[in-house]
Amino acid sequence: MTDDDVLAEFRDAQALLEGHFILSSGLRSSRYLQCARVLMDPARGARLAEALVAKLPAEVRGAIDVVVSPAMGGVIGRTAFSNCAAGSGLSPDSAY
Repeated sequence: MTDDDVLAEFRDAQALLEGHFILSSGLRSSRYLQCARVLMDPARGARLAEALVAKLPAEVRGAIDVVVSPAMGGVIGRTAFSNCAAGSGLSPDSAY
């Protein structure tokens, strides 16, 4: 999946917001990716997770034992990521 494909997924989910944003770092941005909105569609989340896993070198994928995410907001992405990484030997039960 190319960067344009990823942006298209966010646009299709109306999760690529454009305007004036002050980020928590204090920096400003004209775009904001609303990850919670894009992950509302499980199939879309799976496609994005597969693209992320595909970018990891094979030796890194093979060395993953556990996937951890924050309790709020990260659970969907963590689950999709761990399900994709399971193809390289990670048990889906190893996601926390």
